[in-house]
Amino acid sequence: MMILLVFALPTRGQELAGTFTGTVTDTTGAVIPHALVTITLNGVDGNSRVVQSNDSGNYTATNLPAGTYTITVSVPSFEKFSDRNVILNVAQKRTVNVQLKAGSQSQTVTVEDNPVTVETESSSQAGTISGTQLREPRAGQSQLSTVGYAATGGCEPARRSARLWRDQ
Repeated sequence: MMILLVFALPTRGQELAGTFTGTVTDTTGAVIPHALVTITLNGVDGNSRVVQSNDSGNYTATNLPAGTYTITVSVPSFEKFSDRNVILNVAQKRTVNVQLKAGSQSQTVTVEDNPVTVETESSSQAGTISGTQLREPRAGQSQLSTVGYAATGGCEPARRSARLWRDQ
C-alpha cells in the first residue's frame, strides 16, 4: 500500500500580513539612523515588534497582523514620539514617517491618529457584477447605471452620474 502525503504550500496571492515602513527625520529634514521603532498592537499585551532605522533613517516592519497599532520612536537627545491608533489593514503597506524634535527622551510627543484610512499604495478597487445583474437590472435602472453603481461599491454619485448621462 502506498501513502501519498500532500502538503499545502502557501501562495503569494493569499498574503494577509501588513507592513509598516517609514523614515525617521529631525525637524530640519535630516535622517536619523539607528532610531528604535516600537510597534505595538493595541489591546494585546506583549505583542510588540522593535525595529531600528537604518543608516538612511528608513525602517520596515513586515508580517504584522491587521489591527490598530501604537508606533513609538526613541533616540537619545530627541523627544520620544508616539503615534496612537494607527490602523493597518490586511495586506496593506502603510507608510508612517516620523519627525523628531531635539530634546530629552523624558519628553514625549503624542499623535492621535484618525482611525479612517485611505489606501494610497494601490489604485485598485474591486467589485463583482454578475451576469444576472447585467441582464436584469433593478426596476428603473439601465445596464450602465448598474455597472457604475456596482463598480464604485454602491456610491450614490455614480448612480446619479449614470442617470444624468442616460437622460441626455
